[in-house]
Amino acid sequence: MLERVTIGRLGAIRAVCVRLRSERCRYVLHRDLAQRPDHLENQGLELAEHAVQPPAVES
Repeated sequence: MLERVTIGRLGAIRAVCVRLRSERCRYVLHRDLAQRPDHLENQGLELAEHAVQPPAVES
């Protein structure tokens, strides 16, 4: 399950990735931070969500 968090610094991002246990998430977020640090809060977590979410399954 993905938790909504406010991204304010890289430490918070690492915590999200550890929580998700996803190398892909970590890669996407680090790549986004390196390329567009000013847009990280708007797009970083969204990119991570798309990268790690499994196919939609109704529980």
